[in-house]
Amino acid sequence: MDILGKTNLIDPDGAISNALSYHYSIFQTFWSISSVKLTEKIPTAQVSVIPGETPAVLLEINPKFWESLSFKQKTFIIVHECLHVLLAHTYRMKNTDKDMANFAADLIVNHTAVDRFGFVREEIDPDNKLCWWDRFWKEPRWINPTFEELYQKLIKDMPSASAAQLADCHSEAGEDEAWEKVVDKILENASESQKRAISQLAGHQGGDKIIQYKPPIVHKRKWESVIQNWVMKHSGYKYEDNWRQEHRRLSQYDVPANLELHQKNKIKVWFFLDTSGSCEHLAPRFMKAAASLPTDRFDVKLFCFDTKVYPTSLKDGKLYGFGGTRFSCIEQYIQSNSDVYPKAVFVITDGFGDKVNPELPKNWHWFICQGGSAELIPALSKQYKLEDYE
Repeated sequence: MDILGKTNLIDPDGAISNALSYHYSIFQTFWSISSVKLTEKIPTAQVSVIPGETPAVLLEINPKFWESLSFKQKTFIIVHECLHVLLAHTYRMKNTDKDMANFAADLIVNHTAVDRFGFVREEIDPDNKLCWWDRFWKEPRWINPTFEELYQKLIKDMPSASAAQLADCHSEAGEDEAWEKVVDKILENASESQKRAISQLAGHQGGDKIIQYKPPIVHKRKWESVIQNWVMKHSGYKYEDNWRQEHRRLSQYDVPANLELHQKNKIKVWFFLDTSGSCEHLAPRFMKAAASLPTDRFDVKLFCFDTKVYPTSLKDGKLYGFGGTRFSCIEQYIQSNSDVYPKAVFVITDGFGDKVNPELPKNWHWFICQGGSAELIPALSKQYKLEDYE
């Protein structure tokens, strides 16, 4: 027998609602406008729209499937369904091969949940059964493919799709206009940065309108100037006109008599680059920025991070990671590997990850890539939108 009710039918204490807010507040909004139908007519879960003056979301869930999930898997399923709605998969799948389209949609959604919203693949899919790029192909994963691009690739080249499982069922119920109204409702109270971030998600539907205009030429500061100003403030160091030149090496300075004491007195500055996919193009400037600090006054260390922290250096210039994103791993790494908290922690990221509670949030400087989100940044930390800089 089917049972219909509000979300408290399966979330009586609001724990799922709170977890959704932790990943992104828009998912909590999606949850709040949803109704739940427990039914054994579908094997897993499915999202559709209840048409009307104010369309609502209907989440149909198999109760046995739901009880088989861990708490994190339950949260992931809700986010998974919300992303299908936000990415307009229902009407983008019309007039397609249903099986291929289902796989393409799940590939987009699963990787987006991990890359952008702080989920860990091993936690939501411990048996490695769901749709992931490496379950289909051995070649390097494409960065931000559209649904249509993945669909075409699957049509032409799908060597092992039968081994992958869909996380949910995909409904075709509901008119296009009703789906659009639901998306508008989900984004109704979202900030401009949140709306922009959602519009730039992997595989978001493109428009068919072309507008041509000539924007005024605005000369912007380079974002590296923020680091430059911080260095001058804390050391008195004066940069050359072309600040991107590498600073003079330590060998060109007078070497202090007590070198060990001098090393301890250096100002500790750590740089962290998000390598989850959206910021790696900034790596050359990231390296240049770190190289601009005079080594006689600063103890500079470079790191990459996704859900883990990976030490790197100017010498090897290698990037590591390329998984999901967790900011908490940075604080954990600092606490485990530094007796003295860094005077500055510079982080370049798109802002999509988990919440972090630094011991000294004022020491953190966040550079947010274009289309990123500042929602998870601690209130006392400094933040800079790269779109405001050259």
